[in-house]
Amino acid sequence: MDGNYNFGCAQHDSDNWLGDDKDCRGSARDAVAGWPVSVPQYYNTPDLGSAVNSGGALSRCAPISNPCRKAYEDWWGQPNHDRSAWDLINTLVAVRGSSNSHLKEVSW
Repeated sequence: MDGNYNFGCAQHDSDNWLGDDKDCRGSARDAVAGWPVSVPQYYNTPDLGSAVNSGGALSRCAPISNPCRKAYEDWWGQPNHDRSAWDLINTLVAVRGSSNSHLKEVSW
């Protein structure tokens, strides 16, 4: 995840919503650079994650006590908002594999 190498650190410069970013800068780059060659790396494109949204409907269909609903509402600070699904897609592929996630693997 975070193929854009710590987008949160960059957002910290303009929004300061992450707090201290001293340990953030370069951490994704370092993780990718230190990744074992024998283990494949997978990235999804910004287009894919932006096109898939989730969470907003939980404010209408899940009880207030639902922890997923609470997480989405906390993320936005209000109900009924979707969030782009980059992290969710990567988690799905990590658990099921790309062939069981209806996604296509490409090499570059």
